[in-house]
Amino acid sequence: MISVIVLSTGAVVVFCGRSCLEGLHLAVFRMPPSLAELNEARRRMIQTVVWFTLALIISVYVRDIQYAIALIGGLAALFIFFYPGICLVQEMLQYSVLTTTRKLLIVLGLWYVVVGVFIFADSEVLAIMQDITGKGLY
Repeated sequence: MISVIVLSTGAVVVFCGRSCLEGLHLAVFRMPPSLAELNEARRRMIQTVVWFTLALIISVYVRDIQYAIALIGGLAALFIFFYPGICLVQEMLQYSVLTTTRKLLIVLGLWYVVVGVFIFADSEVLAIMQDITGKGLY
C-alpha cells in the first residue's frame, strides 16, 4: 500500500515542488514570461532529474524511515503555527488604522510564529541528535 500511495502522490508532489522552484527561479532572475517559455521544457527536465536524484540519494543513505519521519514532523509545526501566524500579521498590517482588536490579532499572529519556530527547531534538533547518536533521546 505504501508503494501505491507513493506512486499515486509522487507526481503531484513533484509538480508542486517544481512549480515553486520555477516561481523562485523566475523571480530571482526577473525573467519575462516570453523568455521563460523558451527554456521551460529544459528547466522542467533538469528540475525533475535533480528532484529524483536527491530523493534517490536520501533513500539510499537514510537507514530507517523513522529518521525521515522525525525530520518531516518538524515541518508540521510550520504549517500549523508559523504560516497562519505570518498570514494573520500580514493581513492586519494592511489596515492603516490599527484598532485594539487588530493589535491583539497581530500579537496572536506573532505568538503563533514564535510557537511554530520553537516547535520546529526543537523537533529538528531532537531528530538530528537522535540520528547522530543512533538512539532515542527519551
